[in-house]
Amino acid sequence: MTDSATRLALARRLQAAAKDANVRFFIDDDVDLALAIGADGIHVGQDDRDIRTVIAETPPEMIVGLSVCNVTEMQAAQAVAGLDYLGVGPIFATTTKADAAEPLGLAGLTTVLAHNQHHLPTVGIGGISLATLPALSRTGLDGVAVVSLLSQAPDATTVVQEMTSLWGMAE
Repeated sequence: MTDSATRLALARRLQAAAKDANVRFFIDDDVDLALAIGADGIHVGQDDRDIRTVIAETPPEMIVGLSVCNVTEMQAAQAVAGLDYLGVGPIFATTTKADAAEPLGLAGLTTVLAHNQHHLPTVGIGGISLATLPALSRTGLDGVAVVSLLSQAPDATTVVQEMTSLWGMAE
C-alpha cells in the first residue's frame, strides 16, 4: 500500500489526465481522497463506507455511485436518496478484483436491471470485452466501466473509439 502523499500525488496526475481527455474523474472507495482532490465522483461498494454516510459527506455536485450485484441490493438501492447511479456487476468473470462476486451473465444482468424501479442510471462492470458490448447495450444499461480492456490495450484511444462504435451498433 502506498502512503497517503503518494496516493494524493497519483490521483492528482490521473485527474489532470482525465481533464485533458475531457473525461470525468471518479475515485473508488476512498471518500477522503475524492474530497481532497475535488473528484467529479465517488464510487463505493456494498462493503465500503455506508452509502448514506458517503452522500452526506460529499458536496451536492459530486456524483455518487454504488455497486449492486443482485436483486436484493438493487431493491435496497432504490430507497437511497441522493444516489446518482448504480454500478451493476460483475457481469462476466474478471481478474481485476480478486473478491468480486459471482458473475451475473447477461440473463442475471437483465433480471437485476428489471428491479431498477427508480430508473437510476446503470453502468455495467466486470469482464467486459469488445465482443460483449453490443449485447450489453441491448440490456438497458446506460454505459459500461472497463479496466482491463483499456489498461491492457496497446492503444487505449483506439479501443475507446471501437467501444463507442460497438455500443452504438446495437441502438
